Amino acid sequence: REVVKKYPWFVTMLTRARLGQLAMNKPTKTKLECVEKKEARVIGNNLAPCLRSRKVIKDGIDLWKLQNKAVEELFEEFTWIEELFIALGNGVVKSAPWGLIFRVSFGAV
Repeated sequence: REVVKKYPWFVTMLTRARLGQLAMNKPTKTKLECVEKKEARVIGNNLAPCLRSRKVIKDGIDLWKLQNKAVEELFEEFTWIEELFIALGNGVVKSAPWGLIFRVSFGAV
């Protein structure tokens, strides 16, 4: 709740990240206090390509953090959020067509 009170766009980012739709990865350099709903959508959409490009979910989250300045600042401000996104990443990878079943069947690329 404290995150949503301070950053109302957080729900938009979380929703887009949970959808797990593959999109073009567009890294953003927007600072945390300057993020609006449009950038939140882009940042959320960036999670799936980062997860897909790494074999370990934590590594995908780290890549996502490095490519999006606001995410890095958010993780520094609220340390527990990184664990939330790792759990979210597990769900995205399990439910995605390119996720867990594909990787078990054919191996990670």
